[in-house]
Amino acid sequence: MIDFIYGKVEYKGQDHIVINCNNIGYKIFVSKNTLFNAELYTSQKVYTDMVVREDDISLFGFYDQEERRVYKLLTTVKGIGPKMALGIFSGMDISTIISSIRNNDSTTLTKAPGIGKKTAERIILELKDKTDDIVIEEKPLVASPVREAEEALLALGYLQYEIKDVIDSNYKDGMTVEEIIRVSLKQMTR
Repeated sequence: MIDFIYGKVEYKGQDHIVINCNNIGYKIFVSKNTLFNAELYTSQKVYTDMVVREDDISLFGFYDQEERRVYKLLTTVKGIGPKMALGIFSGMDISTIISSIRNNDSTTLTKAPGIGKKTAERIILELKDKTDDIVIEEKPLVASPVREAEEALLALGYLQYEIKDVIDSNYKDGMTVEEIIRVSLKQMTR
């Protein structure tokens, strides 16, 4: 019903933003990635999905249409509701989700909050044939110091978008895994 909302970001909460569009404040639940990309007091377009239930009407928002598309696929899986699907996006990016589904990698999917082994296997089973037309950036399987550091930080409970930002801003050629982790932890614990 509402494809997108364009307006000024007035507020950022833990799991939502409020966008002022024509003097109406729309509360939109978003993933950590979308929350991170939303800049306060600037006008932005947020793609939405409106969920109507007997006792609630909620808007779920996405930074781009591809994220919304994968979210809608995830919500077709039995047991995955809108908030759980957003939780999956908060723990990993689209490329990781899709490549995990295509490669039967339930272990990676279980790193998302609220996703156990059975749910991860159900996601793979139900979505494997539905992701063929989604173009993703294929990540090489070669273990690099950056990749090993990312996996270690993920295991410590940090979110993928946080890790990527910190590593991208601090990585220098030739750094070891330990150096990358040390520098990243120093910046993320401030």
